[in-house]
Amino acid sequence: MLDMTDQQINRALAELMGYRVVNLNPEWWRNKAYWVLNEPLEERQHIGKGTEDEAWCEAPDYCNDAAASLEVQAKALERDPKGYIDTLIGIVLEVTSIYQMGDGYIFNLHYLSLLLSASPRQRAEAAYITLSIKD
Repeated sequence: MLDMTDQQINRALAELMGYRVVNLNPEWWRNKAYWVLNEPLEERQHIGKGTEDEAWCEAPDYCNDAAASLEVQAKALERDPKGYIDTLIGIVLEVTSIYQMGDGYIFNLHYLSLLLSASPRQRAEAAYITLSIKD
């Protein structure tokens, strides 16, 4: 398991997913800085916050929200399916290897059910590890 808080993982994943926090022009806002979270592709901006950290709190909660964790899981599977699955196996089953046959794995139903019911935090950790590896 990663030695990171949920908030640290959420922010790191948000950055990897394309979210950015920007400082709005202080002159336009009467010399007060406002920080805004921009979603990927700048489709939506969140409400301005007083600090950069407050703005990052608007990012998806990948560690606790099942739908958000599935979003980063999909991105990790798109980038490196085997790497993500290997990492998730290590996190959920707490083992370093599962018997492999060719390009596949051999699971019993118990292990498979544990893997399919991974928590959002476990999926987020595996996605963070997979997405943070540089090509």
